[in-house]
Amino acid sequence: MKKYTEYKDSGVKWIGQIPSHWEISRIRSVTKVKSIKNKPNERLLSIYRDYGVIYKDSRDDNHNVASEDLSTYKFVEPSDLVINKMKAWQGSLAISEYQGIISPAYIICEVSDSIYPRYLHYLLRSKGYIGAYKSISYGVRIGQWDMRYEDFKKLPLLVPPLEEQKMIADYLDKKLNEIDLLIEIKEKQIELFKEKQRKIIDDYILNGINHKKTKKVDEVWLASIPEDWHLIPLKHIVQEINISRDDIREDEIYLSLDRIESKTGKFKIEDGNVEFDSKVKEFKETDILFNKLRPYLAKVVFPKRKGVCVGELLVLRPKVKTVLPEYLHYVLLSPSFINLVDSSTYGTKMPRANWEFIGNQKIPIPRKIEEQKQIVELIKQRTQVIDDFIKYTEEYIAKIKEYRQTLISNVVTGRFNICHLISKGGEEFANGYVGA
Repeated sequence: MKKYTEYKDSGVKWIGQIPSHWEISRIRSVTKVKSIKNKPNERLLSIYRDYGVIYKDSRDDNHNVASEDLSTYKFVEPSDLVINKMKAWQGSLAISEYQGIISPAYIICEVSDSIYPRYLHYLLRSKGYIGAYKSISYGVRIGQWDMRYEDFKKLPLLVPPLEEQKMIADYLDKKLNEIDLLIEIKEKQIELFKEKQRKIIDDYILNGINHKKTKKVDEVWLASIPEDWHLIPLKHIVQEINISRDDIREDEIYLSLDRIESKTGKFKIEDGNVEFDSKVKEFKETDILFNKLRPYLAKVVFPKRKGVCVGELLVLRPKVKTVLPEYLHYVLLSPSFINLVDSSTYGTKMPRANWEFIGNQKIPIPRKIEEQKQIVELIKQRTQVIDDFIKYTEEYIAKIKEYRQTLISNVVTGRFNICHLISKGGEEFANGYVGA
């Protein structure tokens, strides 16, 4: 991709050289804070790092609960700049294309006519700027860093001629649509892979291994089970453990809900020092952790390590030796059991299940420990093959996203000159990135 003919020093270390005909100003020259409230009937908005400002109800993965009193929420109009001041350093800011209301904790700015909104959108979400937000965000904990508008407005602003801003925005709109479509296709492939994994778990948990003879059972979530299996109430197999404390000890891990992957049983361990806003519950290596908040998310963990977790996780400790904890983990993770528990929840905004209901449910158990072991191993073997495909696809998506971010940064900072491409009708996406 071509560069501009002449460059000059921007005077800003993290920006470097810029095209000689571009100007450099300050963000305050094109933004003005606004705070319009008392519009509770407007549609709720949300902001995503990947998608920008969208309607909150357009996605089902936003679990932040809105306040019952929406009169304090801030009114957003198309072309307004919306900033999540606590997560700006992660890229949570964007120009809105929609009208609605958003959390009163956010900063809303009216944008001057002197700059093209879509260009500003891409510029402020580019790598260099996100790094700058991190340097002006303050707080004790990373998750609670706060960026003030007074600091934000002093950041440098790259200002190409207005017509060129529009060309840059139009080019990125087109290219990113192509890239995002490819990402969407790959993400759907991953969902299909994961759905296949869930079906594998369900099949083994409900039908066992090569069982031809079954017997009918009178359970809401079970029509039949293998003839030589039996049903045992979960509360007879495990006990709920509620040992609370406010510390994490050496060799322990900490599990919060956002570190547990939905529907897979996988989790990520918190890095660095961990601080808690409230007490946590301790668990042992062979305990099973079951999320009672929004159980449809199927966050069920067999940790294999001792540690502490948030209070929304039920800590279930096996109390019999006739049932393998890992087998039981797969039962509780199975789609059929999750659907059963989800049907019992109470509360509209924050649906929860309770242990009394869960504990009374009868669980299908092979009488022989050896058969339980075989089922666990078969589930692992068959799901591992799919995991390998998922990992490969996720790595591919990560490369595409990195290319996407690099493309934005190179174009909005003038490292690449796309003006000649507009007049020639553009270029092929493959010229920028060649993947699998």
